[in-house]
Amino acid sequence: MSREKNLIKNTGILAIGQLSSKLFTFLLLPVYTSLLLPEDYGVVDVLQTVINLVLYVATLQIESAIFRFLIDNRDNTEIKKEYISTGLFIVVSMTGITTLIVLLVNRYYNVPYLSLFLLSLWALAFYFFLSNLARGLGKNTDYSIASFIVTLSSLIINIVFIVSLGKGASSILLALAGSQVFGSLYLVFRLKVWRLVSFHAFRKAKMQEMLAYSVPLIPNAISWWIANTSDRILILMFLGSAANGIYAAANKIPTIYTTLFSVFNLAWSESVSLSMKDKDHQQYINAMLNRSYKFFSFLNLGIIICMSFMFDLLVGENYAQAYSQIYILLVAIFANSMCSLLGGVLTGLKDSKATGWTTAVGAAVNFLINLCLIQKIGLYAASISTLVSYCVIFLCRYKVVCKSIKVRFSLNYSVQLAIILALVSTAYFLRNIMLSMIVLFVLVVWGCWQNQEIIRGFLLILQKKDNKNED
Repeated sequence: MSREKNLIKNTGILAIGQLSSKLFTFLLLPVYTSLLLPEDYGVVDVLQTVINLVLYVATLQIESAIFRFLIDNRDNTEIKKEYISTGLFIVVSMTGITTLIVLLVNRYYNVPYLSLFLLSLWALAFYFFLSNLARGLGKNTDYSIASFIVTLSSLIINIVFIVSLGKGASSILLALAGSQVFGSLYLVFRLKVWRLVSFHAFRKAKMQEMLAYSVPLIPNAISWWIANTSDRILILMFLGSAANGIYAAANKIPTIYTTLFSVFNLAWSESVSLSMKDKDHQQYINAMLNRSYKFFSFLNLGIIICMSFMFDLLVGENYAQAYSQIYILLVAIFANSMCSLLGGVLTGLKDSKATGWTTAVGAAVNFLINLCLIQKIGLYAASISTLVSYCVIFLCRYKVVCKSIKVRFSLNYSVQLAIILALVSTAYFLRNIMLSMIVLFVLVVWGCWQNQEIIRGFLLILQKKDNKNED
């Protein structure tokens, strides 16, 4: 199977679970905004981001190493067992140490919802490890099903506890922990993890090898956390929890785009790593980066223009201040996706150090801009600093990647994209339905023309599938 077909196949498999499940997550936004006060929603949202931050250090990012090293050793049972057993030992021991530290901190500073905090920490640590194990083994179908189980169970728990029982914002944390447990149980039994783990398979050399790759990713993960969520903490400090609730709601809309992109990016990271052994890997990577640039910029603009007449339905008038933030955050999330595409190339090159320092630079830019402007321009400081930081990360990574692989993005397309962006932006802020529909039509025609190669390839695959079904 060709690399392109394999990439499309894996993207399709991942999409089945990711897109259907993430749809449920998106549907929860009206539940949160209608039944929870912005203050309560804002506090729990911050607590979730803190859990993610602690998790980055607790696991030493070993799950990323598991994914990358298993890709190169899928056919060697003994080596697979050594990597998995050693990685699991690191996760369990480090999460245990982190738990003790959290309990110590709680003696001096009251951690809200401590039990749910720790339960979520352990559940996420195991799920991240198991899901990356599945991807490393090439079990994308199982990964996709587990993802669906996680979000479906999260939806059910949220509805039962928030809507039916009226338990409030703490139910979000309960759903977070419970859903990860259900997903982990599926992966344990589906992958028969007990056959892949042995106390005697622990290898110090493998631990050193994995840590050499994963430890540089810790500042990368923390930096992403800063770039993504430090703005929420600053908003909480300077503007209050109500403003943070507005910003949290605004951030939910870009998850539509993020979900669609993340499906492809999962398959992209694997495809790049596998292609590194091919002689023409540079041509393949350059071609796929340009195709991705065209497709995802078109998708992002489509979401922006659709939000101009769907905002009241999806978010609601209580969060009207989120409208202008959504536009900036959607543009920012496109820049983020371009960073991730180049990050996939760095993963293939096993250059985790470059991955780390480029993100750290962007995070520093994000924090400084936000801190300097938040008391002057309010919520705009958070969204603008996020956009600028992603652009900085992209430029840094582009420079690093070009040292190994000659990447050239189409200048002609970039000029056209700037013109279309101006049209979409005008329609978005004028909020005229007729104008928005006209711009949407122009955007669709232009997008289909620019992405005709992708569309033809997709239609060809569907045609071949129909022919096989007829036979």
